[in-house]
Amino acid sequence: MSKKSAFIIIFYTILFSTTFYVSWISWLFDSVLLLFFYSILFYGIYFLYSKLRKRELKSVKEYLLYFYHRIAVFMLIVFSIFFALFYYENSISPAKLPEFTISDGKKIVKFQGMAHIWSDDFYGKIRNNVIAYKKDWFVLFFEWVKPGSDVNNEKFNKMLGINFSKKTYIDLSKLYWLRAQNNQDFLWLVNNQDFNIDTNIDEIVSMYEAKYGVVDKMQNQVIKQETPFDVEKYVAEIVSTFNDREMKILIYVNRAIMNFIVKSQAIQDFALEKTGSKNVFDIILNNRNKILATEIQNSEHKKMYVLYGLLHFKWVFDILQKSDPNWQIVSVKYYYPVR
Repeated sequence: MSKKSAFIIIFYTILFSTTFYVSWISWLFDSVLLLFFYSILFYGIYFLYSKLRKRELKSVKEYLLYFYHRIAVFMLIVFSIFFALFYYENSISPAKLPEFTISDGKKIVKFQGMAHIWSDDFYGKIRNNVIAYKKDWFVLFFEWVKPGSDVNNEKFNKMLGINFSKKTYIDLSKLYWLRAQNNQDFLWLVNNQDFNIDTNIDEIVSMYEAKYGVVDKMQNQVIKQETPFDVEKYVAEIVSTFNDREMKILIYVNRAIMNFIVKSQAIQDFALEKTGSKNVFDIILNNRNKILATEIQNSEHKKMYVLYGLLHFKWVFDILQKSDPNWQIVSVKYYYPVR
């Protein structure tokens, strides 16, 4: 047996065994069917090319050996590249969420970048930090957009392009084997010095319509989706379609993608641009940045621990520095939210 034949046998034995283990007969059947289909398709192309160029045809056995060897090498390279990328993002260089310590010489603010879907380990560390900092006389400033009227909640969904509810992050967390952030984990620890520094849906919709027009009237111009995307239904379909082993693969891939996106501001900006939500996030981010920066400036408290979305710090710090150049970054500490 030649080395090429041995390689083909070993590769496809591993491939078909893996597909059968992951998805039983469905992936195995699809894999065999696709290989059979493409072998016939490319043989037809090879046959016509050889006839037109008046070249000697290989035997069917020689052709199949050549075809399956090339496919095996190609698949091995592709799998290796993607696995290396996913492994790098998940295990070697996962995303980090920073805790910035900033000060103007009079006040100290610890700003912990947050996201709404992360691991129990990450949220546990943040909870411990809340306890430790409160014992050191810090007060807690936290992010929590309050709901509005039914009409404005519906408009907000149209602005975002999704049916947003309390369950949205819980549903999405199933695709990452993580969990949704629960503010109650961080509140009323040690003392009651907890302050919700945020806005509400009514104010967001009002500011959006003042700047970009009434949502319902300008829906075709501003919002690409007339019917908001149903996250709960989408996740339910995936979970019901995939078995446990398939879900583990999907979750591993999703975590790698999440890590990559969190680390790349360019990708985040591109995603906002392409989803049609840039105007929405202009209001959601900029308005709330001003609210938070103003509270930090005007607060009577000298020590503040801020739990707020990762995207907010840059702009909040910029607002503070423009108001008072004495504001400086004293130190930065990082936490791994997915590892």
